[in-house]
Amino acid sequence: FNSLGGSAIAPQKITSGNKATYYAPKRSGYSFRGWYKDSACTKAWVFANEPVVSNTRLYAKWVSTNSRLSTVKKSCGSWSHLYPFKQSGGTSRIYVNKRITKMTLAPVKQNSKAKIYTKINNGKYYRISGLTIRIKGGKVTKVTYKVVAQSGSVRYYTVQIRRY
Repeated sequence: FNSLGGSAIAPQKITSGNKATYYAPKRSGYSFRGWYKDSACTKAWVFANEPVVSNTRLYAKWVSTNSRLSTVKKSCGSWSHLYPFKQSGGTSRIYVNKRITKMTLAPVKQNSKAKIYTKINNGKYYRISGLTIRIKGGKVTKVTYKVVAQSGSVRYYTVQIRRY
């Protein structure tokens, strides 16, 4: 058993023609999706139906559950810096000088396979990552990111922008 980064599964000695025993490894940040005959994880091994007839190596298939953003890059003209998010999602606040009327936000995801959807204030979600928004004086502009991991787990991040 090659757990491909997961917990170790001990080899099994199987008499030819008998079936192997199924064990599931664990791996932080991933969901186990079964054992496969090839390292690309395209040919599933079905424990209930497949007898072992020779030396066999099985590979674990993993799907990321990481739906986290690490930072948002905020830019106003030539000024730019990374603003950290809380690891668990939630709301972060950015205060900008009253001279700032527009800002570009680009979230930085922790897992390249995650998908990011963005909505402004109470609008609809769109699959875009970076956007330039207008900031109105005296009002809070709210940008919400919906991050969907490869496994389907979802996490929400909200940035509230206020001019002072």
